[in-house]
Amino acid sequence: MTMLEKANVDALYLGSSSFLQRHGEVFTAAAVARGLPVLSPYEGLVRHASALLSVAPRYYDVGRLAGRQAERILVEGLVPGSLPVARVSDFAIVINMTVARRLGRFPPMALLQVAETVE
Repeated sequence: MTMLEKANVDALYLGSSSFLQRHGEVFTAAAVARGLPVLSPYEGLVRHASALLSVAPRYYDVGRLAGRQAERILVEGLVPGSLPVARVSDFAIVINMTVARRLGRFPPMALLQVAETVE
């Protein structure tokens, strides 16, 4: 973290990684202790650790999309390689307000109006 502080880093983005997700609580707590907000692709790190913000699809929507793709292959008989790339188009924004207060960084009101907040 000292290298990040010396580089005047404003925030950290935690990429999609099972290692970072598994150890996210330690990582996010260390970042916040040094005044760095963490943005995460995992809602759980906002709800159960110290990430400030996540923008991610809901697991339910990802599962529904995967189920629809499986149906197209198994029931409709389509060839997997012939299917267009599928993606979720609806995302949930979750903000941890306890972390925002600790960091003294409050999200814009327009973002708070569409986000779920965690106290």
